[in-house]
Amino acid sequence: MAEQNLNDYRSNLDSVDLSSEAQAAIQRYIELDTRLDELEFQEAELAQRFTPATPTIKPYFVSAAR
Repeated sequence: MAEQNLNDYRSNLDSVDLSSEAQAAIQRYIELDTRLDELEFQEAELAQRFTPATPTIKPYFVSAAR
């Protein structure tokens, strides 16, 4: 029994709280996805006012294509 307790203790020392890490990763994904939605909305608004041929806008369209 003591040996099992020692093994359990050692396992717990090496373990990582995956639920906490997973929760942080999910939260970051949600934040990034929300920001992407905002940027896509802004892009759609700008696309209504400007075309890729507009000289001051052209470099941004080229950068976004990468």
